[in-house]
Amino acid sequence: MSELTLGAVVLIITAVPLALLVLFWTDVLPSTRWASLQRWRPYLLIGLSVVAIPIGVVRIWGWAGAAHLEPLCQAYARPEIFNTTERDIQRLIWREKSAGQSDIPSQRTLPPWTSAVSLPIHIDNPSALSTMDTSAARLEVERIIHHRNLFFEVQLDRVRILSNDGLEEWGIADELWLEAGPYRYHCGVESGPYATNHTRYPDGDGIARFIRSTLSGKP
Repeated sequence: MSELTLGAVVLIITAVPLALLVLFWTDVLPSTRWASLQRWRPYLLIGLSVVAIPIGVVRIWGWAGAAHLEPLCQAYARPEIFNTTERDIQRLIWREKSAGQSDIPSQRTLPPWTSAVSLPIHIDNPSALSTMDTSAARLEVERIIHHRNLFFEVQLDRVRILSNDGLEEWGIADELWLEAGPYRYHCGVESGPYATNHTRYPDGDGIARFIRSTLSGKP
């Protein structure tokens, strides 16, 4: 959905209840016992509008964000596992992949979801960096800004499991989120295949389950 189309939708949805309110105020209310309040109507209408319109716009912004994220959820939210054989992996080597659109900081601590991973994870450990070690697998993590526009920003954390030499990709999983004003919607390996504003990410065991499934060769 283009920015212009989305703006038009928000404007129309906001205008409809406002028009109904004006119609009620000008045609229905004067015929009732509240007609004695007629001289206060402009001030009350302005007061209601000042309160209702911003709340309505923000809520519609959030709903539009969830609708905007949904097609991406269908494309990215389900992990892909390419490995078909059980791997005897004893440890994981953490890599933060650089990318043109990546803004993930170089971190010396692991994110919270790694606490659910049963294998030891090494970060920038020279003794663990031998690519000839077949008892290790590469855990590659990348944060990507998928796209941003006037209304939304969509990011994703991409997790890849590869052979230690990086020549074989065994599995890939994504966790996406969209920010729409004060609202944030997630979907992906932790949050599930549908846009939701309830998620445990960056905690949770979704990525840990993906890693176990990938290394076992059982999608």
